[in-house]
Amino acid sequence: MNAVSTFLSDRIIYIYFFYGLAFFSLGLALQVTARRQSAFRFAVAIMPLALFGYLHGAHEWLEMFMVMERRAGTAIPPVVDVARLVLLVASFLALIAFSARLDAPAGCSTLRRYRAVWILAALWAGAVVVIGVATRAAGSAWIDLGDVLARYILAIPGALLAAGALMTQQRTFRAENLFRFGRDLIWCAVVLVLYGAVSQLFVRPLDLPPASFLNSGTFLAWFGIPVQLFRTVLAILLTVYMVRVLRVFDVENRRRLDEAGRMRIEAQSDALATERRNLEAIAELNHELRVTTRELALVVELANLLGMPMPLHEKLSDVLARIVDSLHSTD
Repeated sequence: MNAVSTFLSDRIIYIYFFYGLAFFSLGLALQVTARRQSAFRFAVAIMPLALFGYLHGAHEWLEMFMVMERRAGTAIPPVVDVARLVLLVASFLALIAFSARLDAPAGCSTLRRYRAVWILAALWAGAVVVIGVATRAAGSAWIDLGDVLARYILAIPGALLAAGALMTQQRTFRAENLFRFGRDLIWCAVVLVLYGAVSQLFVRPLDLPPASFLNSGTFLAWFGIPVQLFRTVLAILLTVYMVRVLRVFDVENRRRLDEAGRMRIEAQSDALATERRNLEAIAELNHELRVTTRELALVVELANLLGMPMPLHEKLSDVLARIVDSLHSTD
C-alpha cells in the first residue's frame, strides 16, 4: 500500500463514523418529512427509505465498534456479528420495500406490493443455505457468506430497483413543472446505482467467485482508497440530494396555500358580485314601487276630482293640470 492508502486504512474508524452518520442523517430527514400531507406518491414511500437510512447507519456504526474492539485485542462475541448481519440484510430489504411501495399501483394488496421483498429475501436465505452446505461453511464463515450474498442478492437489485422507482417519480415532478427536484431525483438515482451496483461488488474477501478476485482488497489496490471511503462519499451525496428533493413538499405546500388563497379571493369576489346584483335588484324594485305608488295616488286624486260637484270643463282642466304636474315630478 502507498502512504495515502496506509493513512486512510489506519483511520478507517473515522470513515465508518461519517459513513454511518450520513445514512442516519438521511433517515432522520426523511422521517421528519414523512409527517407531511402530500399528493405525491413519493411521500407515501418515504418511511421504508428512512428505515434503510437508520438501519444501514446503525450497521456501519456497529462495524466501527467492532473494528475498535479488534484493534484493542478484544474478542467479539458471535452474537454481535450476527446482529451486524441482521442490520445489513434488514437495511437492504427496507431499500427494496421503498422501491416496491413507490412503484406499486393503487389498491394493490400488501402481499403483492412487497413481493420483490419476499422473493429476494427467500432467494438470499436459500443461497446462503445451499452454498454454505456445499462449501461446508463453519462458524464465522456463515456470517461472511451471508454478508457477501446480501450485497450480491439484496443490495445490487435493491439499489437498481430504487433507482428505477426514483426515475419514475422524477417524471411526475417534471409533469408538475418541478424540474429542479426532478434533476435532484436523477442524481439520487445515479448515486444509488453507484452505491449498489458498483461499490457493493467489492465485498469482503471470500473463497467464492467473484468475491475471491473482486473484493475490498482489490478495490484498495486498484484505487488506493478503502471501498468504505467511496461508499461514504456516495452516502453523503445521496443524503445531500435527497434533502434537496424533500424541499419539493415546501413548494407543494406553498402552491396549496396560494391556490387556497386564490379560491378564497374568488369566492369573496363572487359573494360581492352577488350582493351588488341583489342591491341593484332591490333598488330597481323600490323604484318601480315608488312609481306605481305615485301612479295609484294620481289615479285616486283624479277620481276624487272627477267626483267633485263642479263644471266639467273645470274638472278636466284640473285633471290635466295634475297630470302635467305628475309628469314633471316624475322627470
